[in-house]
Amino acid sequence: MKRKVLIAAGALVVVLVATQLVPVDRSNPSVAADFDGPSEVATVLRASCYDCHSHETTWPWYSRVAPVSWLIAHDVEEARGHLLDAFGEGRVGGALDGAAPLVQTIHVASTRIDEHD
Repeated sequence: MKRKVLIAAGALVVVLVATQLVPVDRSNPSVAADFDGPSEVATVLRASCYDCHSHETTWPWYSRVAPVSWLIAHDVEEARGHLLDAFGEGRVGGALDGAAPLVQTIHVASTRIDEHD
């Protein structure tokens, strides 16, 4: 019985080490355009949203440890899509025709935050 536990533990360690070899894209593409709105809004966006929803992501140390790195990279990629779709990459701060998805995203996020209080 003890031998089976040791073999299982060893296999688990091998699998965890092997997962570290799977590459994850943690790049920050060049910024096409910056937010061209009121400075107060830009400050809030930079403080609250840019870390995951922009091409200026600050990657935490645990974004380099699989399998968490896979989840974080996926979430950042998805989050970037939400913000860039809302503002329209290349016309950030322009017409607000893309603001509806952003408003919906903020509403859903605030609802989730309220659920945890």
